[in-house]
Amino acid sequence: MEDRGAGLVVHEEMLTHPEEHGIAVTQEVSVSIRQRGYLRREGHPFALSWAQQRMTSWGVLYGQRRKAFPDSNYYQGEELISLDQSRDRVHAKFKSGKTIDADLLVCADGAFSHATTTLPPNVRP
Repeated sequence: MEDRGAGLVVHEEMLTHPEEHGIAVTQEVSVSIRQRGYLRREGHPFALSWAQQRMTSWGVLYGQRRKAFPDSNYYQGEELISLDQSRDRVHAKFKSGKTIDADLLVCADGAFSHATTTLPPNVRP
């Protein structure tokens, strides 16, 4: 996630949840700014604007949330090929043959993944 850059505006709701659940303290995952600078492609500044906001980066957000769950809850490198759910569980099957049953399944595997193209059937990336 390091290639996702920095400079994301982070809203209070995104900071409140990690604090309430002991995942991260606001000052650890964001910085306060009073103004924002804009650069030309060559790197030269061309404008400033006043903005009382908190900023973060993808790497920081991912890192803090990744540490909050045990490694056994992640299936990195697995390719999801099917999923279905019962009344209170979700069932997932991976290309490797591995299957899991869980209370919650979070699919963060890209815009053209099986989950992304299956779950919202009328939505196309």
